[in-house]
Amino acid sequence: ANMSHEIRTPMNSIIGFISLLQEDNLSDAEKTEYLDIVRSNGDRLLSTLNDIVDISKIESGQAVVNQSAFDMNEVLLNCYGLFRQDAFIKQLEFQRPALLMPDVSYIRSDKEKIYSIVTNLVKNALKYTTKGFVKFDCSINDGELFFTVVDSGIGIPMEKQRAIFDRFVQVDSQRKSTYEGAGLGLAITKAFVELLGGDIAVESEEGKGSTFYVRIPVEPATPMMAGNG
Repeated sequence: ANMSHEIRTPMNSIIGFISLLQEDNLSDAEKTEYLDIVRSNGDRLLSTLNDIVDISKIESGQAVVNQSAFDMNEVLLNCYGLFRQDAFIKQLEFQRPALLMPDVSYIRSDKEKIYSIVTNLVKNALKYTTKGFVKFDCSINDGELFFTVVDSGIGIPMEKQRAIFDRFVQVDSQRKSTYEGAGLGLAITKAFVELLGGDIAVESEEGKGSTFYVRIPVEPATPMMAGNG
């Protein structure tokens, strides 16, 4: 039912506002507003469809690791840029993470999956935080990447902390209309972390926020290996 809702709701909104855009008496401001709504719902629908594709590949055993050399700082900066506006709109403290030193920032792993892990966790933190802050940080030591996301959000009850990594589970299932999403993000994140040979954990207290920890083994690389040398 939740999956159907996450597909039907944005699709109905897109169809409805496209119909409104066909009216002749719209002002430029109204056209801009309606187009923004169509684009926002299109992004939401695309995100849901991408999650469905990812979870389908994972469950069918078709998810594979594609190793390449890349700069982890690029992943961190892209994630910060992606969510900076969302944090600003919600008036949350959201600072750019400290960048890694150049001698350790280049690694060899699956860039696409690591980017998905990072963005899913930050997106999840922003979704469940209405005031305060969301912070994320990364370090690389002895061939292991450590990634942490801390928020001051609604927190996770102890009895739900293991279940949040299951499919279609949301922290606050009583208020699904408040928090968009199909409940696949953390399931995909955990699967990708484990596919890369790592592990993920959470510490949380209801009403006091959450901290997610990720550890992934990586190989060192160089700018030349990543095509930046």
